[in-house]
Amino acid sequence: QDLGVMASGQVVGVLDDLPSCHELIERIMAEAEAVLSRLDRR
Repeated sequence: QDLGVMASGQVVGVLDDLPSCHELIERIMAEAEAVLSRLDRR
């Protein structure tokens, strides 16, 4: 039998973006590059 529990609460109502894995990694990399660039200027 397939039995399991999937906890989903109020946060489900605030999700408005579900990017692909590729797009998610691209966003993370872009954000990391921006942070590193700002740190480099200090």
